[in-house]
Formats: sequence, structure tokens, C-alpha cells
Amino acid sequence: MNSISSAGKASPNPSVEAIDKAMKQRIGEIRTGMPGEIISFDAGTCMATVKPSLQYHTADGDILDYPLIIGVPVFMPHAGNAQITYPVKVGDSCWIAFAERSLDEWLGKSDSDNHDPRQYDLTDAVCFVGMRKVQSISADNVEIINGPTSISLTPDQKINIVGDVNIKGNITCSGTSKMSGNITCDGDVIASGISLTDHTHGGVETGGGNTSGPQ
Repeated sequence: MNSISSAGKASPNPSVEAIDKAMKQRIGEIRTGMPGEIISFDAGTCMATVKPSLQYHTADGDILDYPLIIGVPVFMPHAGNAQITYPVKVGDSCWIAFAERSLDEWLGKSDSDNHDPRQYDLTDAVCFVGMRKVQSISADNVEIINGPTSISLTPDQKINIVGDVNIKGNITCSGTSKMSGNITCDGDVIASGISLTDHTHGGVETGGGNTSGPQ
């Protein structure tokens, strides 16, 4: 609390000021989350070096740049044997989240808590790529975009693909297929049980007559 001087004005209490400064300093050391930028990325480990986009305000009023944070796990959706991955590039925007406790054991040192006392530390960060200040997206469709290649799923049951499609596996179609270009096939084509390459025709005769249908 403040004391009253002979002039009738409150004078700062050194003890209160020291406590207030210490509290601000401690609170300033608690990291929760902030935007950042990818400085480097290792696809083999899915780890990145990130640079926080904000600055650090000290209890003394100084404004400092945060250091680079190395060895930051980058989130990729994964469950069971299913996974979605995407290429992470230098300069990508991201959201950096900081863990309540040390992540050392979770990252592979052992399965037990190492009792490290640090909390909300810069070194215990994870990264979510894709956080942008401004971005334009479709208001209706679900889209996957990689450069000029895109897949768009519309709410009226349509899938629009821009780009070449390579399929390794079988295709089953229960509807009608329409092609506006040529069809090239290295194997046989079976239509109503009749082979395109091995079928025969009956009623063969010379002259301008027609054969019977394929069989």
C-alpha cells in the first residue's frame, strides 16, 4: 500500500512495487499461444523451427523479440492407420501453443514424468500450420488445394477435380460415365460379357454385306 507524505500525497510503497514487479515478471513468463512463422521444416520428423510473430514485454517496460524455437512438433491429423498430411513451407503462418508442463518425456525420452519444474515454457511448444490473418475460402464447398490442383466437394453431391488423376486400384461405377476426350486402354474392354479384343462376328461374307453383331 502507499504511505501519505507530509504534503498529503500518497508516496509509492517500495514493498508493494517490488511485489507488483515480481508478479508482472512471473505472469510475463507464462506462454499460452501466439501466431508464428515457419523458419524451417523437417518432413522426416515433422518438426519445425518457428519464429513467434509477437514481441515480449518485460516487467521493466522493455520490448524484445522472442528467440527462434527449435524442435517444435507440427500437428498433422492422424488417427489409427488414417492420416492427412500436407507440405509445410518456409514462411507459412502458424499458431504456436505452449504446454503446461515439459514435453521432454512425451517426445520420447521415457514414459514417466521427469518432474521438470518448468511450466508454459517456450521450449515446450507445438505448432498448428495454417493460421493466417486473412484468407479467402469457399463459403459452401469442402476443398483440397495444392497449387493449381484442386478437389472440391459440393453440398449437392458433386466432386469437381482439377488436374490429372492417377488411380492404382479398381474402379466401380454404378451410374453413367461420360467422356469428352479419347479413351486409351492397355487391356481388354468387356461390354455385356463380350470382349473387345477377342470377340468374333458371324455371317461373314465378301462384298458389301454386314456381319452379324459381336459375340
